[in-house]
Amino acid sequence: MAARRPAIYGPELWTERHGQVWSHWDRWFALVAVVDHDGDLTGLAAALDDHPAGYLGEDAQAKLAHLDDLTVRLMTTGIDAAGLLGDDEPDKTVLAKARRKVVTQALSGRDLTGPMRHPPRRQLRERALRGSWPAFPGDPAEPYRLLAELFEDRSDIWARQTFELVRNLEALVAGLVEDAGDHPARVLAVRRASLTAVAEAAERADDSYGEIGRLGLETWQAYVATPWRELLDPATYWRDVCELVAFDDYAHLHQHETLPFRRARANETDLLLGILDRLAREYTAARLRWHADEVRQAVLYVLVATRSFDGFVDAAAGLGRGHWRPVALLAETALAAGRRDIAAAVFDAADQPGHLGDHLRKLRRQMLGGGTLNVRHLRAVDPDDP
Repeated sequence: MAARRPAIYGPELWTERHGQVWSHWDRWFALVAVVDHDGDLTGLAAALDDHPAGYLGEDAQAKLAHLDDLTVRLMTTGIDAAGLLGDDEPDKTVLAKARRKVVTQALSGRDLTGPMRHPPRRQLRERALRGSWPAFPGDPAEPYRLLAELFEDRSDIWARQTFELVRNLEALVAGLVEDAGDHPARVLAVRRASLTAVAEAAERADDSYGEIGRLGLETWQAYVATPWRELLDPATYWRDVCELVAFDDYAHLHQHETLPFRRARANETDLLLGILDRLAREYTAARLRWHADEVRQAVLYVLVATRSFDGFVDAAAGLGRGHWRPVALLAETALAAGRRDIAAAVFDAADQPGHLGDHLRKLRRQMLGGGTLNVRHLRAVDPDDP
């Protein structure tokens, strides 16, 4: 009886060619590119990028991460997909498996290559949650370690269990803040660690009762109120905040979107807008369109928080279709400050076809035509706040 051939999941060695080691995933991607996309890896990437207007699924992110890595290795070696295959003439079974693995089949743990395990979204989320910590005068890693003991070994926290988890997190944070006493750097470290802890807890939990969401908002409120200007460079602080805002994946800032920027100074507006622009371009290049859209919306929240009325109209025009709340926030803030002309121009700049455009035009008539519309829930910063 012939020995059973070992299963091939993808990361295993396929061949050594051109001074490089190539896996079966490399072969499969090259096969699909050559047979179905005339050898064009960009065309294959477009086919895998299955949600061009929104959020990529984890499988698509992982496969695209490997394809991007393969593209770089091919360029470095000086060959294309056809050159990698050479005289390799797979039978129909191998080609069918390649199409299945690359295009349709979901990934499991044994399938994953290094790039698949660390796609851009995972890397950028990790940077958002912890990347700025070395710049803090007090290290958030130590308080985070204590907080994480409450949830890090739990991958599936049920909805009813979130009540106890939140109580324990609140009590531990309060104790750590008390222990920090009169040391501002230690207090800031605890508050910053808390933001990451809540984000990681949300990743593991069913928050159907909204307890973690409530804690997330309260954690942001405490962080914004924590003194930092004598401890951190503004560029470091605001970049960290902007990245956290971009990865607010569980909407802890819903209807409080301007909160993270409440203490920003007017002369920091350009700094913030520059950070957001760079992040938007970086996320777009990494196919993180949802996160890029989040930071583009954050431009409007920065302008509201810093009362930068001269930027309202351009921001409304540049936001793009699919949004009405940030536009209404700009208009309401301008109107509350007595700038009716800016409010009208904001609506004109954001005009768009479809039901969202109809809704904005209705808001315009109600807000500027003497109606009695109340949209205060849109505003997270009172225009009269100092």
